[in-house]
Amino acid sequence: MHTHKHTCAHAYTYMRTHTSAYTHKHTRAHMHTHAHAYTHIHAHTQAHMRTRIHIHAHAHKRIYMHARTRTHIHARTHTYTHAHMHTHMHRHTRMHTQTGVTDRAEPQVHKVDLNLNLHMHANAPRTTVVRVLCDIITQCQLQSHSQAHQSCS
Repeated sequence: MHTHKHTCAHAYTYMRTHTSAYTHKHTRAHMHTHAHAYTHIHAHTQAHMRTRIHIHAHAHKRIYMHARTRTHIHARTHTYTHAHMHTHMHRHTRMHTQTGVTDRAEPQVHKVDLNLNLHMHANAPRTTVVRVLCDIITQCQLQSHSQAHQSCS
């Protein structure tokens, strides 16, 4: 008789950054990230998952990102893992000039590559899945925030 554990986690995050330079150039970056993970692991199964995540965020476009996961099973049962995330990035730049104010959207592209080594056991609690998702989103935010500052320099 096989038992299984069903874990479903949702993580929402909203990041707003504001950067300014001495050239009176103000750049606002708005990124909305939605992460959904569905994990179905049979009991007494240890899975070693390596996930590479690619995020492409373009101005005024909604980006759907799928995580490719390589799973190595060291048991007789199987593991099903699905991860889905989409990112919405909006960048708006306002240029202050002597003749007036002009608004234009910058088609900035942000690419984030993450290599994760996850070792999740069958009896992993729900908080573990949520924590992993939060770590992923945090790294995405840090890299996007860093690139936003670099674009103003």
